Amino acid sequence: MVSNTNINIQEIKEILSPDFLLEQYNPSDDDKKFIEESRKNIEQILVGEDKRLLVIVGPCSIHDYTSALDYAIMLKNLNYENLFIVMRVYFEKPRSRTGWKGFIYDPNLDDSFDINKGLTLARKLLLEITKLKIPIGCEFLDTITPQYLSDLVSWGAIGARTSESQIHRQLASGLSMPIGFKNLTSGDFEKAIDGIISASYSHNFLGVDTSGKVAQVITKGNKYAHLILRGGSEPNYYQCCIEEVTKVLEKEKLSTGIIIDCSHGNSQKECSRQILVALYVKRLRLFNKYPIRGIMLESNIHSGSQKISKNLQYGVSVTDACIDMESTKELLNLLNTNVTVKIKDLSEIRQLIREFDIAIHNNINVLNKTVLTEASYIFEADSELTKFCKSDLQLMNISMRLALSEKVAELKFKSNPFKHLLKSNDFLSLITDREVEKDNVNTFNNPMYLKIMEISKNLQVDFLEAYTQHIKIGYLFGRGSFSHEAVQNFHGTHIVYDSIDKLELALFNKEIDYILIPTYNSIIGEIILSSNIYYKKGSIEHKIELNVYCNKDCKNIDILFLEQHIQKEAEQYIKTLQYKDVRLVRSTSEGCKKILEFDESLISATIASAKNECNLYYTIDRNIVKHNITTFSLF
Repeated sequence: MVSNTNINIQEIKEILSPDFLLEQYNPSDDDKKFIEESRKNIEQILVGEDKRLLVIVGPCSIHDYTSALDYAIMLKNLNYENLFIVMRVYFEKPRSRTGWKGFIYDPNLDDSFDINKGLTLARKLLLEITKLKIPIGCEFLDTITPQYLSDLVSWGAIGARTSESQIHRQLASGLSMPIGFKNLTSGDFEKAIDGIISASYSHNFLGVDTSGKVAQVITKGNKYAHLILRGGSEPNYYQCCIEEVTKVLEKEKLSTGIIIDCSHGNSQKECSRQILVALYVKRLRLFNKYPIRGIMLESNIHSGSQKISKNLQYGVSVTDACIDMESTKELLNLLNTNVTVKIKDLSEIRQLIREFDIAIHNNINVLNKTVLTEASYIFEADSELTKFCKSDLQLMNISMRLALSEKVAELKFKSNPFKHLLKSNDFLSLITDREVEKDNVNTFNNPMYLKIMEISKNLQVDFLEAYTQHIKIGYLFGRGSFSHEAVQNFHGTHIVYDSIDKLELALFNKEIDYILIPTYNSIIGEIILSSNIYYKKGSIEHKIELNVYCNKDCKNIDILFLEQHIQKEAEQYIKTLQYKDVRLVRSTSEGCKKILEFDESLISATIASAKNECNLYYTIDRNIVKHNITTFSLF
C-alpha cells in the first residue's frame, strides 16, 4: 500500500522524557530556594522596586561544557553592589537559513545530532552553574525543551525571530520566570510589545507534560514579560529611541521596563561596540526618567569568534563574536560605579581629559579613575572609534573621555552664557581653543587622537544645541514690543511677563534662567527698570524703526493708538506735524492691530515698529525717530 504520511521524514527517534532527566539531575531544596529568590530579585528590578542594573552576560552560545563551566566560575568571583548578574546560557540558536542550531541539537558539533546527549549535558551544566549560586538566563526557542530545563532558569527570552510567533507567546504565558521579548530583526518593537501583552493572558494550547506525553496546557499568564531592544537595521538604544519606546510602554500601561541588548543590531555586529552601548546606557540611566532595567552582553573567556572545526580554540565563541573576560570585568566595574563627580572648574576637567588622553595614547588602563559626568545630553557613540582602538580597554577609556566632552561644553556655556545664547555666534568657534588644541595635537599627533578630538567637538556642539533650547529667558510686554524683537536674537524658550516685578520674581524662584530688559535708550538715556541686584551677562544694541500705520491712505488722523513705551515719541510726532484734535489712546501691540480693524468710519492710526504685524496696513510715515537705539541687557 502506498503511504502518503511522513513522506519527507527520514527517521523518528525516541527522546528521553523530561521526568527521567529531572530525576537524574534534581536540584536540592537549597538550589530551588536560590532560583526562587533570583526570579524574585529580577521581578523587583523589572518593575523598578530594586534599583540595581540587571546584567545578562555570557557566551553568545554554549558549545563546550568545560569552557562554559570555567566561565561560570570566573563570573562567580565577581561581586557588584549595584548590579544583579545573570549568566547567559544559550543552548538553542535560531538560524535565518541554515547552520549549527545549538548545543542541545548537536553537542558534538559534527552533524551527528545526538539530542539525548545534548539535553543531558545541558541540564547537567545548568545544575552545576546553579550550585555556584549564579542565576541563569536562556532563550526558549523550541516549545518542548522548557520541560527539560526551565526549572533551573531564572530569566528567559523570546528571540527576535519568534517574538511574533503565537506558539512562543503562549509558551511565555506559562513559563515560571520573567520573559523578555526582543524587537523583530527589522527593528519593529511594537510586535514585541504585542507579545508581552499576549503573554500576560491565560492561554490554552497543545504541549507536552513532564512524562513526554502530548497534553493540553492551560496557563495563568506571565505578569513579568518585558521588552528587549536589540536593534535592527539600525541601533535602537539611542535616547530618541528610548523616548519613543517609553511613551508606548506608558500608553500600554506596561511597567516591566526595558532591557538593552548591547550586541546584535545595537553593536552592528562589532563585539567591541557593546562597550560603547553599555556605557551609553549607563549615562542614560543617570536621567532617572527612562525605565531601563538591564542590559545584555555577549562575553566569553577569550574575545572574537571562530568557525566550527576539529581544532577549536578554547573559550572562543563559535557563533557571534564576544568580548573577553578581562574586558567584561572592567566594563562591569564601570557599570557598578554609582558615584558622580561634580567638576566645577574648566581647568580641572581639562587636566582629567589630558590624563585620559595620555592613557589612551599609551594604552594604559586608568579605569579606576573613571569619572561619570552628570550629563544633561547624551551623545551617540561613534562606530568609527573601533577602527582606531588597540583593545577593548582602550575603547572604554575613549568612551569615558568623550563623556567628559559634554561637561566641558556645559562649563564653557556657564563661563559666558551671553555669547552662547546669541544666535549670531557659532557654537563651533565658541568651543574652539586653538592654544589647547595645538598643544594636544603636538603631544598626541596620531589618527586616533585627531578622530577623538573631532568627535569631542561635535559632541560639544550637539550638547550646546540641545542645552540652549531648554534655557528659559523672560522678557517684558509680549509680541510686538521692542523686547519681543530683541529676545529673538537669543536661543532658548522665551517667556513673556507684564511687569518687571513678576519678571524678577520668576528669576528669583528659578522659573526662568535669565531676564532680558532694556537698560539704555539713545534718546531718553538710562532706563532703570530692574533693582540691579543681578549680575549682567552682556548687552546688545537693538535698532528701532518706528513707522506710522493707518487704516486708510490718509494723514488726517482722528485717533492714534499707541503702546505705553512710545508715549513720548507719539506726542512729539503729533507736535511736529501740528496735528489737531488727535485723540491718543493707549493699547497693547496686539490691541493696536485689532482696533485698526474695528471702526472703518474713523481714520485711525498707530505707531509701531517696522517688525510689527501692523505693517499690513497703510504706511503713512517711516522712521519718525532718527537714531533710535535701545540697549537690552541679559541678567
